[in-house]
Amino acid sequence: MKDFFNTKIIKNTKFYWAYIATLMITFTFWWILAIRVHVINYIPYWFWKVTTSPRTAWWLFFPLLVLSISIIFVIKRNSRNVVSVLVIIATGIVIQHTFGLMEGRGIDGVRDRAINTGHASFTFEALSEIPFLSVAGFYDDLIIHKVLPDYPNNTKPPGQLLFYMLNERMSRFLPGVWDSQLQRLATFMTITWPVLACLPVIFICILSKEIREKNEAYIIASLLYIFIPSVALIPLHLDQCLYPLLFIVILVIFIFGIKKNSLPLLFISGFLTGLAMYVSFSLIAIPFYILLILVIKTGTALLSKERPPLNLTQIIRENFKIGLVYALGLVFLEACLFLNLSYNVVENYQFIMSNHFNSKIQVWSPQITLAMGALSILEYSLWTGVPIFGLMLIYGIRSFKKLMAGNSDISLIMGTATPILFFALAFFGRTAGETARLWIFLTPLTVIFSAKEIVNSFRERTWNTVTFLILMQLITAFSIKMWQDFY
Repeated sequence: MKDFFNTKIIKNTKFYWAYIATLMITFTFWWILAIRVHVINYIPYWFWKVTTSPRTAWWLFFPLLVLSISIIFVIKRNSRNVVSVLVIIATGIVIQHTFGLMEGRGIDGVRDRAINTGHASFTFEALSEIPFLSVAGFYDDLIIHKVLPDYPNNTKPPGQLLFYMLNERMSRFLPGVWDSQLQRLATFMTITWPVLACLPVIFICILSKEIREKNEAYIIASLLYIFIPSVALIPLHLDQCLYPLLFIVILVIFIFGIKKNSLPLLFISGFLTGLAMYVSFSLIAIPFYILLILVIKTGTALLSKERPPLNLTQIIRENFKIGLVYALGLVFLEACLFLNLSYNVVENYQFIMSNHFNSKIQVWSPQITLAMGALSILEYSLWTGVPIFGLMLIYGIRSFKKLMAGNSDISLIMGTATPILFFALAFFGRTAGETARLWIFLTPLTVIFSAKEIVNSFRERTWNTVTFLILMQLITAFSIKMWQDFY
């Protein structure tokens, strides 16, 4: 903690009080959870309720704490990147299951999330005999004619249910005798989905390297990801295990396409974006983020100090080509879905979004929009870790200033685009809370740029700072598990 508060180790101390503020907010959050304040009574549309369920194996926090500190030292000293990534993934899986075990119900601490939470309907529907092609091509009709229940199907595109159905088919390969098909499917998800949830670690490393992060930064980003409270405490939801993976994989392919001037990679990234949007329309944030990158990339050409001066017309033409090839990939996927499955993405989007926007709030006045935007930012930052979110925002501010000074590095462009993406989703996405779950897919970006800020600001004390922040993350996750949790 001494290292974290020591302003001498920070290059630019004008953000010192911002760091302190994030700590104070975190301490206040712990206190609110510990005394079990019913926040829902004070903040309209606050999603989370105080839990009354016992945590009989709460003491597992202490071996988890020892394991986490040990892993930090292992990662710090291990120069073999592949081994480090594998260790991080294994630790992430252990963290998710350990928090589940704290309920004292064994594997059911995680497995019940597939059976008893709001999205459990998908698990039950996956056991039905509805054909894949019917769901893929006539999803809206199945909901309208009550073959599928309205909730939660009417706020999701067909890919969500299809993924559950695919898992049900794969679960049939599990050996042993099961009491029911439901138990077999839920067990299969309990085994495989926490692994899937940790795979973004691989692509966080790849993307960090590709945008020229220092060695410490990309390992730290990967390490921070598994300690994000929402990642650890919201298992067996596609928001946690699949969306972040889709988001970061597409982004990696797109950035590789730009760096290597590869039109096929750009086309593939667009194609996969269409596939991701077939699973969740939340991932429409991907093309918006890519558009932001291209716009900022074009804008920085005007301020570039390179000699000889850049040809602005050529830069605009190149960025237009990048966007066009990416868009062609997306359109090609949508055309394939329409021609082969009669799936109309525009109609489905309108159907889904009308249900989504009106599910909690009927009329979105400017005042409500501002209030819900602030609530979304607050909730996401609390479940992600306020210091981690704050570090990402600070890096975004630094990046913007450097871009204004004529620097056009891709890391700075993405660092500037990331906070803009968050605030755009907050104030234009019309989401009334629950961003702790709904925005997990953005967390790879959060940890990449917070790690960058840690390395830049804390320099030789980087690992002391990382250790301190991870301890805070563990306490935050433990406090949520004990007194709030996810249902």
